[in-house]
Amino acid sequence: MDVKDIEKLYDQSVTLSFFNQALIANIEVLNHLKKGFFKVIPKKDKVLFEELYYDLLQIIDTEKIQREIITNLINIHAVLASTRLNEFMKRLTILAIIIAIPRLFSGLCGMNFKNIPLANHPYGFYITTGIIMLITLIIYGVFARKKL
Repeated sequence: MDVKDIEKLYDQSVTLSFFNQALIANIEVLNHLKKGFFKVIPKKDKVLFEELYYDLLQIIDTEKIQREIITNLINIHAVLASTRLNEFMKRLTILAIIIAIPRLFSGLCGMNFKNIPLANHPYGFYITTGIIMLITLIIYGVFARKKL
């Protein structure tokens, strides 16, 4: 569903609400007519008004069902959009965690201290980079195995 579909559903819901208000007003009139408050209406017509009254009640019930269906469709769309947003945020968080680990190690190893581990070792840079890559791959593997 795209935005235009949701707008159409909303417009239909509003139209059904106005339709409901008009039907409620008509049902009050038909209720008075079927009860026979007006003496000028013949008895045979009162029966027709009673049938019309019950038909109108069925139409109101159908309208309410249609409005509930539209409301449910809009709610389903909102739930699906929320689920997609949650999935995106979860992936973004995982990416942030994976990026944060190398940043942490490079920040620690990039400090200006005299006694930094592997600072004077000929392969210190490569060992440190390898450790950072290994830890990053392990974290990535953990997330990939859990299918997050």
